[in-house]
Amino acid sequence: MADVFRFLVMTPAGSGDPGLAVAAGRAGHVGLFNAELPLADGVLDAALETLAGEETQGFGLVLTDPQQAATLVGRYGARGLRVVVLPAEAALDDMEAVEAIRAAGVSVVPEAIRWDPRLTGPVAAEGLIVKGHEAGGRVGEATSFILLQQALAGGAGDVYVRGGIGMYSVGAARAGGAAGVVLDDQLLTLRESTLTDTVTPVLARMTGGET
Repeated sequence: MADVFRFLVMTPAGSGDPGLAVAAGRAGHVGLFNAELPLADGVLDAALETLAGEETQGFGLVLTDPQQAATLVGRYGARGLRVVVLPAEAALDDMEAVEAIRAAGVSVVPEAIRWDPRLTGPVAAEGLIVKGHEAGGRVGEATSFILLQQALAGGAGDVYVRGGIGMYSVGAARAGGAAGVVLDDQLLTLRESTLTDTVTPVLARMTGGET
């Protein structure tokens, strides 16, 4: 079990607002700007400029394209970009880009929606996110805790859990051997979130049992 249990805070995909990542950095955690979905021209650069201007220990970026990630690392690696999160399949298919990012001093952490034995190899040397089907967006069939067990049994190192994390399950994740958790939708009602006043009250009333 990792000595330090880490919280990775991910902004809502497609929102273009880095507010939650900024707040995470100021609180001493790792803020990840989520650019998995297409953004309007200039939005990604504006968000990264905002994060680069913060006096924190660095920030992260979530992308689907390793080549785009390598390009952005060249521009922001010296300005606070510390970690890039990529889909596990994309990282495995483009290890050349992964190694180029790491050579620039930026960590690469793949995110897996299903277990793959290759994730015990070099691609996940700096950590692995397992994303269960409780999470939003693209997911597989397994829950986050099943993926955590598979990853640890398979010999993965630091494993971070995304999906199904709440006030009580975060403790279960740590007890289960996770190195940390990813928080995303859990934070959408915070003041740092830019959701409209009409959406926030609806989310606040949800219990998690909705389908």
